[in-house]
Order: sequence, then structure tokens, then C-alpha cells
Amino acid sequence: MQETTNMMQSSLDMPESSVGNRMLDREALLQKSIAKAENKLLRRRSQNRQFEINIIMNDIIARRRKNLDDLDPVQIEELEWVLSMRHKGIRNRINELRSEATEASSLPPAQPATQPASQVDSVKLEILDDQDSLKGFA
Repeated sequence: MQETTNMMQSSLDMPESSVGNRMLDREALLQKSIAKAENKLLRRRSQNRQFEINIIMNDIIARRRKNLDDLDPVQIEELEWVLSMRHKGIRNRINELRSEATEASSLPPAQPATQPASQVDSVKLEILDDQDSLKGFA
């Protein structure tokens, strides 16, 4: 209330030409801030609807919800749309994995990495040495 009184007093103290311009500036600023707040409200409502749909889906999965009788038609349509989009995403991922598997099976098999002969011989010798030492204990 005090702020409004101060604004009115300052506008009364100004010359008439600048009062009109200042009022237009304030009106434009208020319209911009109202538009900004409305956009924010719309985003928040959309987020809330998404959260509600996710909660409903989680309740169905966890078997806390037996039916959809308490939902309004708009919520049921949104739930149906979300489920169809998730189904479509799953189907696309399956198709991607299948195509990757097909591509992988059509490639020639990779050659196994071979060790240099000196390393292979030393491994064989170590195995033989271990077996010989076991014979001495038996």
C-alpha cells in the first residue's frame, strides 16, 4: 500500500508529459512480467501433469492401484499417450539392437590375438615345472 502511495505521489509531482510516458513504460513492464509469469505457470502445470502420470504408472506397476475409475478422461488420454510413446521407444530400441546384431553377425570373425612364441614357451615351462614339483610331493 505504501509503495502504491509513493508511486502516485511521484507521478503527481512530475510534469504531465513525462507522467504519460512513465505510465506507458510501467504498463509495458507489467504486461511483460505478467506474460512471463503465465508462461512459467503453464510450464509448471505441464510438469505437474507429467509427474501425476508417472505416479499413476508407478502405482499401477507396484499394484497399489487396481483400476483407473477415479481418473478423469483427460488423465486417461495422457496416460494412454505416455504409454504409447514408451512402447514406441522400446520397439525402436529392440529394432536398433536387432540391426546391430545382424551387422555384427555379418562381419568376419575377429582374429584372436596371438602371443609371441617366447611368451608361449615360458608359460608352458612354468606349467611343467609346477607339475613336476607336485610329483615330488606325491
